[in-house]
Amino acid sequence: MSRAFHPPDTLSPQDIRKISDVRREIWTAGFKGLVVGSCASYASHEIVRAGQQRKIIPSTILGKVALGRNTAALCFMVGGALGSFSMASAAGKNKIHNLHDVFEVGANPVRTQYQVIVEEAKAQEKLQHERVERIERRLRRRESLEARFDPHHQFIDESELVRKQ
Repeated sequence: MSRAFHPPDTLSPQDIRKISDVRREIWTAGFKGLVVGSCASYASHEIVRAGQQRKIIPSTILGKVALGRNTAALCFMVGGALGSFSMASAAGKNKIHNLHDVFEVGANPVRTQYQVIVEEAKAQEKLQHERVERIERRLRRRESLEARFDPHHQFIDESELVRKQ
């Protein structure tokens, strides 16, 4: 089913109503655009065809395109699609200001008890991992220092390096 029938719990009934109103406006504008675009493009097709038949419109403008049933159907469908898209887009852009406060509703998400428990468990796991890493680093430092101060370890004096070069 559509998500429109199951809105999130964070939305109030007024917010749901605003969303429904904007959605309804977009759909009705789309259908109006479909009708207006289809009729306007079909009418313009018939006007151009009548102009060609009466030699008002020179044939060089359209070339060898014969305006008939197929081009009329094409104009009808393309005009409807363009009209629907343009009017639905315009309605959506004109009505978006009604939804700005609805967009901010989910900005601070309300977490469920399960989500809180999972986040706390992840934080504890991260702390435990950091403790283990800290202990490992400390042990490596100790080994490094012990190896450095080992009596059998050979130290190189910097003055010896300078003399060799």
